[in-house]
Amino acid sequence: MDAVEFRGNPGDLERFASHGLKHTVQMDQPSPFEHRIRWDAGGRSGFGSTADLRPGIKLSATRIGWDHPWGFGIHEAPTPLKFMLGRGEGPVVQSADGTRHTLGGGVLQVRHTTRAMSSTCEFVRGGAGFEQVALEINPTRMRELLGAAALPSVLESLLVNGGAHHTHEQPMTPALTRLLDEILSADGRSVARQLFLEAKGLELLAVLTDELAMASQAMSPLGPQDIERLERARRLLRDRMDSPPSLPELARAVGLNEFKLKAGFRVHFGTSVFGLLRTHRMDQARRLLVLRELSVTEIAARVGYANPSKFATAFRKHFGFPPSASR
Repeated sequence: MDAVEFRGNPGDLERFASHGLKHTVQMDQPSPFEHRIRWDAGGRSGFGSTADLRPGIKLSATRIGWDHPWGFGIHEAPTPLKFMLGRGEGPVVQSADGTRHTLGGGVLQVRHTTRAMSSTCEFVRGGAGFEQVALEINPTRMRELLGAAALPSVLESLLVNGGAHHTHEQPMTPALTRLLDEILSADGRSVARQLFLEAKGLELLAVLTDELAMASQAMSPLGPQDIERLERARRLLRDRMDSPPSLPELARAVGLNEFKLKAGFRVHFGTSVFGLLRTHRMDQARRLLVLRELSVTEIAARVGYANPSKFATAFRKHFGFPPSASR
């Protein structure tokens, strides 16, 4: 297995691609603050970018494809705080202490490491693809930007725990998925590119802070009254799936503020408000399809989709097969 020094600076990117993967590499510098590499050889292709946004803040983007299993070793420097958004089936990472976790899968991972460590990355199946955006920031710098004495408790707990490394994971939200797409698809070579990446990096930091603050609150136990109100909200969504209330309307209807409503849904139901609504819609649509009493267009409207093609896309994404397969 190849061994690669990889810390995210331009020299490490070059060693990662050329020495570690033994590929012909195209190096690119679209701005004075960013370095990129591309490789395509031996059944493996990839793209990597790292940009220094501001002092103490680094943004990176990665896209990797492969047609057969492969792997490599990493020697990684300590990382104060690293936020990683991953999509697709990423590598299985195993640390020297035996800890294993998988990157990707639509999950936000936050990592804190207090000393250098060695790991292995195994891309276990061919024909897969992996995309990742990562934001690295010094905790002191993050507190300064937020104007706060403390970070969300899930971050503070990562920082105060001893040991080599600690991670926190939670599902990515639509807002994080949108930012992953926008950063990965960033184009242009002028100074405006640096401004775009800096704007998106700071927006990502703001969204991450809100999401992790919500997760911190969700970790506190829900009382019986909270659970009763959340169940009432679930019933309202189910009964009004063709014309659901907005988040503010739903929060007012059940006597919760929006923050508590969203946090409560994640801890009690394991999904977002509109994630649960989507599940109710898809389950009801499948029941109606099996009955064969309504057309697909009528069923789409019945569960809140004015556009049948959007309904079909959502149905396929949820169940893995088209609506026609349920009839």
